[in-house]
Amino acid sequence: TFLIQPNKTVNRASPPLPVQTRLAQGSHFSRLIMHNQKRSEYKARFLDPKISAGLEAKALKWNKATRELQSKRSRGGPAAAASANDTPAVADAAAVDVPLALTAKLLPVNPDPSHLWNHRRELLLAKGDWDMGDELGLTTACLERNPKSYGAWFHRKWCVRRSLLPEGGGGAMGASKAEELLRRERDLCAHFLTLDERNFHCWNYRRFVVSALASALGMKGTEEDGEDSEVAHERADGSWDFWIGELAQRASPSSLESTSMGAQLTRKSLPDGEVALPMKLSDDDRDALLLSEWDFTREKVESNFSNGSAFHYRSKLIPLVLESRLMGDHADGKEEEDDSESDDLEADRFALKIDMARDELELIRSAIFTEPDDQTSWWYHRFVVAWAAPPSKKSGAAKAIKNNEGEDNFDEDEQVVFAEEYLELLEEEASSLRELIEVQEGRCKWGLLGLHMILTAMLDLTADGGALAGMEEEDRTGWDGEADGCLTELAELDPDRRTRYESMRKARQ
Repeated sequence: TFLIQPNKTVNRASPPLPVQTRLAQGSHFSRLIMHNQKRSEYKARFLDPKISAGLEAKALKWNKATRELQSKRSRGGPAAAASANDTPAVADAAAVDVPLALTAKLLPVNPDPSHLWNHRRELLLAKGDWDMGDELGLTTACLERNPKSYGAWFHRKWCVRRSLLPEGGGGAMGASKAEELLRRERDLCAHFLTLDERNFHCWNYRRFVVSALASALGMKGTEEDGEDSEVAHERADGSWDFWIGELAQRASPSSLESTSMGAQLTRKSLPDGEVALPMKLSDDDRDALLLSEWDFTREKVESNFSNGSAFHYRSKLIPLVLESRLMGDHADGKEEEDDSESDDLEADRFALKIDMARDELELIRSAIFTEPDDQTSWWYHRFVVAWAAPPSKKSGAAKAIKNNEGEDNFDEDEQVVFAEEYLELLEEEASSLRELIEVQEGRCKWGLLGLHMILTAMLDLTADGGALAGMEEEDRTGWDGEADGCLTELAELDPDRRTRYESMRKARQ
């Protein structure tokens, strides 16, 4: 529960800090892993005798309050009335307020102990009616203390979701108020990510908020139609499946094979015979949510090319943005498409995918030419190159191409056209990577690995059984020799992984 300073980090010229002080300092020591902060400067602050004495006194008070809280709970306080399935059980307000006040004092000092958050939630359920603003204020104070506190982020999610449930306490709100709250929460995430743009807790919470915002917008449409929105509230668990469902149905497995953003909180199952209400989320609202996140991730990537969280989020968004744009382009088409129109849709999808891949590779190019040794952008580079590949019968992605009767509609002639467009993209990227390697005078490990990956993809595409089988053997021989040369250079630059590069050579052969 607590992060205790290891002995090896203590300055032997000064006495170690008392254990109680180090315990109360749990959240402080967690900051040692925060970005842009030197460990030595942080540690030096605690060698001051005045600071050490003040922290020891603070730790003693914290431990005393913790024992008092545990004593009240062990005597069977009102929290025991809250049932295991999160159903509020109203208790005497005075008996709840005292331990609630104690947790409110303890958590901002050290927000890491999960048992304190669990106890606070028990008390809130026992109270039955609690103030959402108080909980948001408490978690904000805790996150200012430790921006990577698992317990504080989880408690904030729990409070937001409970406030959306009619029976959840926290001042259950309608769709309009929920939308206002969630937009503020999204703005708060943007603020936190200016302080530490790689705080994955905050990125995860932002995805949760976007899902809850989609639920609120869907509830808004349900309420406008005069329907009961209670079941729609239950969707606010962080999952994206309910509001991107139409995109997923239209998309092919090659487009959306890895876009799942699952639930972050558990939710009660619907009673037998009860069916979840259809979402009234408009296409405009859905597209606006996706595009705002798409633009936000680009902004964060451009401000820091080492932002792996932003690149990861972008990898989840790009297939959704593709389908969203495609649906917009075909919005005026016929409701029922014949086979030829289905072919046009698939051709348009792949053309749009290639265009988006080019845009993303241009963004990556800015990153790798700026920081060629930063593997973050190279990870996304590998992803984009693989994502842009055309479907093939070998990969199984061809199952996505169906006619209206659900029969296999894989057009091999069309796939040749797709493969030619993809090969052109690969050749462009290979040329760019050659330029980077030349600028780095051949000493660019990640550039050589990237070029080897590109050349291998080109060889696979034109091999016997590939979409472009029968390519000029002279071209293939040149690519093969260049790929082999990349591995030779890598073995010299990175001798510790020489065996790995030999294995890559054998695998290609």
